[in-house]
Order: sequence, then C-alpha cells, then structure tokens
Amino acid sequence: MKQEQDTLVVGSQIEGTFYFGKNGVGFVRNREIEHVIEIPAHATGHALHKDRVCVTITDISTTTGYVGAVTSILRRDKHGYIGTLEKKSDRYFIALSDRYNTIEFTIPENDIGKASVGDRVFVTLTSWETLPVAKIEKILPPLSSIDGHMKGYALERGFDEEFPDNVLAEAQELSERGITDDDRKNRRDMREIATCTIDPDDAKDFDDALSFEYLPDGNYSVGVHIADVAHYVIPGTALDQEAQKRATSVYLVDRTIPMLPEALSNNLCSLRQDEEKLAFSVIVTLNPKGEISNTWYGRTIIKSNKRFTYDEAQVGIEEGTGPYAKELQILNNLAKIYRDERIASGALTLEKEELRFVLDEDGHPLEVRKKIRKDAHKMIEEFMLLANRLVAEFMSQQSGGLMVYRVHDRPELKRVKELQQFLSTMGYVVPIEDGVVPSHELHRIIEEAPNNDVRDALSIAIARSMAKAVYTIDNIGHYGLGFEDYTHFTSPIRRYPDIMVHRLLDLALRGHNLDQSEVEAYEELAEHSSQREGDAAEAERTSIHYMQAQYMQSKVGQIFEGMITGLTKNGMFISERDTKTEGMALYRNIKGDHFTFDPKQNVVIADTSGWTFHVGDIVKIKLLSVDVDNRLIDYTVLTRN
Repeated sequence: MKQEQDTLVVGSQIEGTFYFGKNGVGFVRNREIEHVIEIPAHATGHALHKDRVCVTITDISTTTGYVGAVTSILRRDKHGYIGTLEKKSDRYFIALSDRYNTIEFTIPENDIGKASVGDRVFVTLTSWETLPVAKIEKILPPLSSIDGHMKGYALERGFDEEFPDNVLAEAQELSERGITDDDRKNRRDMREIATCTIDPDDAKDFDDALSFEYLPDGNYSVGVHIADVAHYVIPGTALDQEAQKRATSVYLVDRTIPMLPEALSNNLCSLRQDEEKLAFSVIVTLNPKGEISNTWYGRTIIKSNKRFTYDEAQVGIEEGTGPYAKELQILNNLAKIYRDERIASGALTLEKEELRFVLDEDGHPLEVRKKIRKDAHKMIEEFMLLANRLVAEFMSQQSGGLMVYRVHDRPELKRVKELQQFLSTMGYVVPIEDGVVPSHELHRIIEEAPNNDVRDALSIAIARSMAKAVYTIDNIGHYGLGFEDYTHFTSPIRRYPDIMVHRLLDLALRGHNLDQSEVEAYEELAEHSSQREGDAAEAERTSIHYMQAQYMQSKVGQIFEGMITGLTKNGMFISERDTKTEGMALYRNIKGDHFTFDPKQNVVIADTSGWTFHVGDIVKIKLLSVDVDNRLIDYTVLTRN
C-alpha cells in the first residue's frame, strides 16, 4: 500500500499515522512522503490522535499539498481511554483527559457499573456510528494521585495490574506443586556447577544465570541458563492466553506490571539463590581467547549459588575479592573479546544514559539519578547476546525448521541522508557507502563525543535514523548488532517471543516439524509481540515524563543547565542536564532577541546578539512552568555557554 511521493494521484491509498491539529482538522504522516496529508474535519473517519489509518487522496494542490480522507482505522493507538464521568440531562458521557482528543464518549447507563459522576474512569470504545459509545471498565484513583496516573498509562496501552482469576488459579496451582520427579527427568543436572545470577538491586524475576567450570585441558565450560517458563506455560491454558495477550512485562517508574503472575515470575520460574530450578540452557566449551569448540542446547536443572547485584559483581571484577571473583574476571575478559568482535564486525554501540527515580513512601520523586553501566552490566549483556545468536544460528541451520527471529532491517536511504545532514551540522563529516553511513564511522563519532550530553544527542539521532527491530519468522539478520542470525531466548519471564523460541528449539531438538497452520500462527504472534513491545515502551516513556514533571514542579523559577536536543521554527527542545527533563523554550519567551531557524543547516540564529544555536549546545535555562498532568515543561534561554 505504500507509494512514493511522485506516484500519488487522486484516488491513491496510503497508510500513515493520524494526528489532530487545530479546529478538528487532522493530518497524516507517512515516512515515505515528504509532505503531510491534510485531513479536513469532516473526513477524519472517526480517527483519533496517533491511530494507524488508511487514507485516500482526494485532492492535490500546489499550495496546500495533499488532501485526503480517512477510509479505515488499521490500529487504534490506545487500547482504551481515560476521562471523568459526567452527566447532562439524562446522558452520561466522559470528556477525555487528553489534550489532543477533545471528543466526548457517550456511556450507556447499563455500562456505567459502580461508577459515579465525577469519578475518573477507564473506558473502551464499543461502537461509533453517529457518536462514539464506550463502556466503563475500571474506576481509577483521582487525577491528583500518582497511582492513578500510573495505572492509567498502563491501561491505555493494554496492560492491567490485575490478572483474571483463572490465570491466578493456574499459576498458584503450579507454584504449590513445585518441581516434581517427573519434571527432573531427561534433564542435564547442573546443580553441582558454580552458578550465579547478576541483576539490579530490586529485581525479583531472575530469568537468567551463568555457570562456570574449569576443564582439565585448560578450557572453560560456560552455561547460559534461562528459566524454563515454557515447561509451565502450556499452549491452550489460561496462563498462555494471558501471556500472549500481554506479550511483555512493563517497567514503569514506580512498579512492574509482569507478563506472568508473581507466583511464576517471582517464585516458581525465578532462578533464586539456593533453590532448584528448571532451565533451558546453552552451554559452550571455549578457550581463554573466547573461541567456541562445542555448543550444547537442552533442558537442565540448576541451583544458583549466589545472587549478585550488579554492584556486588562489579567489586569482584574490579578488586578480585568476594565470591567467584576469579570466575567473574574470566567471564568479563571473555565478554570484552565478544564485544570487540561485534564492533569490528559492524555492530552499533548506542548507549544512552538511563534514569532512576528515588521515591518517598507515597511514590513522589525525591531525587533523579543516572544509571551507570559498568563492566558487570556489559558482561551479562554480551553472554545474553551470545546465547541469543547461537540459538538463532542453530535454528537457521535446521532443515524445514521454523524460528521466531529478532530482526533489524537496514535504514532507509532517506533517513540515512537526513542523518548525514544532521551530523554535518554538528561538525561531523561522514560518507554514505552502500546506502548507509559505515558503522565504524558512527562508532568513531560516539567515542569522540566531548561529553555524555552530546553522546546522548548523537545516539538518539542515529537511533531515529534506524528501522525498528521486530519479531518475525523471516530472517533478514540484525543490522544494528551485525548478526546474520539473532533471536530472543534469554528473557521468557518477561517476553512472550522468548517462550515461543523455547518451544521451537525444543521441537527442533526432538526432531518435530510444524504444519502450515502453526507456522501462520507463529507469524501472527510475532507481529502481535512487536506491537505490544511498542505499547509497553510508550507506557514506560510516559511514566518517566510524568515523574520528571512531578519532580520539576517545585523548581519553577530556578536556573539550570540544559542541552539543546531539537530545533524548530517556533522554539528549541532542551533537556535539563541532570534529570534529562525535556521541555520547549519558545522563542517568544526568550527576551530581547529575534530568532531565525535555518532548517537546512539545522541552526537557529539570534538576530540581535548574533548567537547561533545547534543541537548539542549547552545553554543556561530558567524553568518557567510545569503542567504535570499533560507532562509539559516550558523553559526560557538565559545565555549560551
């Protein structure tokens, strides 16, 4: 359905994302079209903000460009909507708590449930003929409540903290049964091999562990052991259906909404210290140079001897003291070898600073800290990448075998050229070879960045130029990692595709093939998982932006340093350096000057002072206002550093 710009004529159909503008007029964006498609108010076709739609071109004007009409809704952006229940005469309705969607939803009286007028509610759209009609699904805490906001962000994206009763019952029954003698049959016994987990301080769902064994010939045996979730989550059960629906866990600022009930995610499946656990493992024999001579795949039973936090493991790596310090140092050296090999093979290394919020007992943010990635984090990452790659390579070699791959396509040439232009405005001249900026050039730029702020800006720009990684049964490789074969095998507690991969690997090891209907089902589940991954990411981003606004609201009038992250004709996007809180500095709020934006050079020129502003520049800013509910931050620029 996608068409290039010069082929669009009246009657052409094209997919895109719908956005509301002013006065009910909308517009649709498609990455392959330079100009937006204007949608008159009478032709929006019941689309809401950010819905994925199909548009028919109705007019092409030399002045306004494309005009179109929405002919179908392909996918709603949100799974439901939040508003306050109101009543006028004998009609119940909600006005959405959304600055883009200003429409009212009618609520039939028999769909109100226990809600009262004035309640903040979550609704799902049931029909839309003349007017949109919705049903109340949940009553939420008030707008002033942080808990209410977080619940709302998750529900809008289709994630509920509560599990259906039948799902909880199945999980509880499995947890109470525990590991039986039948469960232990036909498994490789790894309980006597030194094994550990390395996770964040507050983690409870330990789905991966590493084992290490010295071999008589001077080589090592290293095991990557993954919780055997697929042993418990059986196709056709309520547990499996719910896990499919969710497809991923969601990590909001103040809570985790798990894919599986806690009886499994934090208990039965979690690879907790000093407890026997069932695992699906990749065990490699390798020498001190990291060269692998043998790989074994199969189900195991393990017992973790030590639960490390990342900080504890880092002490062992740096100081050589504490439990398994020597083994940790060897594993870290191997991880560095694999990382260097990946980069040499063309892998991109885009590291962006992440935030951690320190909250009080009521959930309000007291402090915003930056997460620091050290060798312990990178070590675990490399061994998970190794296991994922080895499983994908093994499955790609199976005759007639089916696999769910994690693929990442090459970037579109248009995006590559835009990235090249952006980098030139920041002083980096890079070539385009074979349709891409060579990965070694991007790696060089990131490494040469003068500070973390500029490194973040560069990483974001590079990431935005890339295609999105997705799940599919069609293997096209992973461009970003530089792998011809890649999958997700290592996190089945929190990702449904990993459960699918475990099932497919088990079938391959037992010599079973799937029929065509099952192949089609896996492809549909892969696509669904990609969509749900996007839903979860949106909920997580929204929760971060809300908590940043919460933190900054008491600091109106204060002065900070910020980095320019984007430039437009109306203002600058600026990220406060410590909290990464992004806001807009409108030119009309910057006193004593007039500003001109040059989009080709991506620069803003202050006409009076002569200052120039580029992405990555550090500026002194003043916080003017904070709209917490809508997560809007307004700055003004005081001086340019």
